[in-house]
Amino acid sequence: MITFFTPTNIHVIYYNKGKRTIRVFRAADGLLIADMKCPAKVRQAIATSDGQALVVGYEDGAVQMFLIVDRFEPESIEHLKNWRKQQWEATVDEPVQKEISDKQSDLDI
Repeated sequence: MITFFTPTNIHVIYYNKGKRTIRVFRAADGLLIADMKCPAKVRQAIATSDGQALVVGYEDGAVQMFLIVDRFEPESIEHLKNWRKQQWEATVDEPVQKEISDKQSDLDI
């Protein structure tokens, strides 16, 4: 079992070794905001300094990152949207980005 608070003390991370699940709880009220099945046994887990991501190392050597998103917190949803946009922009070349952003601005009302 691994249990710890994120550096911001907003969430509690709980890993159940028997079930191989990671659960994320909101510390303020204990609300479960995430329940994930792990593909292998967890050897190490750490939250980023801003408390918005969890990095997990598995027994088989794989590493996985989870974004911590609380669907009841508008700031958390906004962070997810911005993160997705940054990831998309990092993978698409400049002319395609311009074309997509032009089309997207036409759709934004």
